[in-house]
Amino acid sequence: MSTSVRRRTAARAAVTATLAALLLAPAAGALAAPAGAPVAVQAVAKSPAQKAKKGEFVRDVKLAGGWKGELYKAGARHHRLDIVDGRQVLGSVEANGRDGGLDANGVGIVLTPGGQIDSWTGGWRHGNGTYLLPDGSKAEVTRMKGLHSRMEITSGGHVLARLDANGHDAGLDANGMYIVLTADGQFSAHIPR
Repeated sequence: MSTSVRRRTAARAAVTATLAALLLAPAAGALAAPAGAPVAVQAVAKSPAQKAKKGEFVRDVKLAGGWKGELYKAGARHHRLDIVDGRQVLGSVEANGRDGGLDANGVGIVLTPGGQIDSWTGGWRHGNGTYLLPDGSKAEVTRMKGLHSRMEITSGGHVLARLDANGHDAGLDANGMYIVLTADGQFSAHIPR
């Protein structure tokens, strides 16, 4: 197993453990109460402001890799996709005026501001260099300092698009070819069939 795969696996495990700790802490406190002691249960209702921030529910979405999502419309060119397991939100991708992308444990997800979604598995590459993309264009990936990577997509010597993943994943709908770039320099490109 390469060092980059171990680092990526360790980073994802840390994020999963942190999310689990945050979500399970209230339940653990309730289970730790002595037998016969009253257990406080707090109902959490979302205020109208919290509901508006998330947006209006549009539809449920089946994603690649068996993931499920909930799509919300928060504005004219603003959508949000929550990746869910039951009632638990595992991750989100937001497209507010421009495309958004996410690497969800090897599943590439791109969301457009209009609410279009594409998801796929496989095709992940890692590291600085020039790569041939599925549509014949080229991607120049540059790893910056820390969690920051950039991608420049070219064809025939002309720059077609740029992606900047600075601290979080970035995504792009490049005329029907979907691309996700992670902050640590991984990327995957996909053309749906």
